[in-house]
Amino acid sequence: GAMQAIAVLEAAGYETITFHAIGAGGRAMEQLMREGVIGAVLDYSTIEVSNQMFDALLAADDARLTTAGKLGLPQVFCPGAIEVLVFGPPETVPALYKGRTLIRHSPQITDVRLNKTEMMRVAEEVAKRLRHTKGEAVFLIPTAGFDSYAVKGKGFHDPAADRAFTETLKARLPKNIRVVERATHIDDPVFATEAANTLIALMQAKAKR
Repeated sequence: GAMQAIAVLEAAGYETITFHAIGAGGRAMEQLMREGVIGAVLDYSTIEVSNQMFDALLAADDARLTTAGKLGLPQVFCPGAIEVLVFGPPETVPALYKGRTLIRHSPQITDVRLNKTEMMRVAEEVAKRLRHTKGEAVFLIPTAGFDSYAVKGKGFHDPAADRAFTETLKARLPKNIRVVERATHIDDPVFATEAANTLIALMQAKAKR
């Protein structure tokens, strides 16, 4: 999905910088915003927030999701893999999660799915971090799956938990952040294209002001 969005942005004449959502990537992205290198943000994968909250491997820091809003940069958010906690080999998964479905992403990586209650907590934290956002922003949500393991037929498919996240987010976000839901999954090229085009529209609107 992210690669499709990059292609759309670059075809429209924008230079892109890609950050891997592994903790260090998010911290670097926020720093480059503060340095004035980045002028707009398509935040496609917000997994670093949930991983920080639950002490998993892909944790960013408290600045994650706050800098662009404080600076007034155009931004579009997506909940890419936000329902996934990443740990090492299975024996490193905390006992709290041992009764859940675990997915071996690789020999070194084991993924855990957040439940409904935890997803509501994540939504509250995301909304809290976005309260600083100046101007208009868009949170684009694919209701058929936030990552490839969460689509129908896969181990992390849990539409009730995803819905709890979305409804909590809608109730908590500041009014200047518009929530748009689409009946597709995060990697659908149509969804990714809309995310990129939505950011382009926000950038063009800001340029006219």
